[in-house]
Amino acid sequence: MTSQETRAAEVHTGTFVRFHLGYAYLVAKFSPYGPTGGSNFGLAIGGTLTPGLALAGLLDFAGDGSDEGIFVGQYGLALSYYFLPVNVYAGGSVGVATGEYQDLSTNDADEREVETESAFSYTVSLGYEYLFKDSAWGLGPSVRFWQSMFDEGRFSATTVVLSATHH
Repeated sequence: MTSQETRAAEVHTGTFVRFHLGYAYLVAKFSPYGPTGGSNFGLAIGGTLTPGLALAGLLDFAGDGSDEGIFVGQYGLALSYYFLPVNVYAGGSVGVATGEYQDLSTNDADEREVETESAFSYTVSLGYEYLFKDSAWGLGPSVRFWQSMFDEGRFSATTVVLSATHH
């Protein structure tokens, strides 16, 4: 085993904290607007259940940053499983999400912001983390798929993010 692989087997215990930030391709069927690009960022805090398996609370957000103001947020529980010693991980989460957008067809400020009802939401992810020497921090890319089933219409996001994880 390489030194990176040996460290991966030793590090994945204890507290688990992950930040992620990156690009998102958004499809918000709950709004009148078409697919768009945007950003995705989030935070997961929890702990390691067994070496390589982490459970965390998750806050996750995606938005397009345009005049349409499409924004979705979710909170829930996330699991991450690390394939040791190579430090590749697969993850998923289940939770509750809400969405909103700006209705540009009206000039009435009270009716301009349109919000969805809360709905079931889930994510799946696959990533890799490089562990820094003599540190519990890892950094690496991840591909994530997020879906929420609002009564007003489905939301999905495919994201490519950079994650920083302490564990």
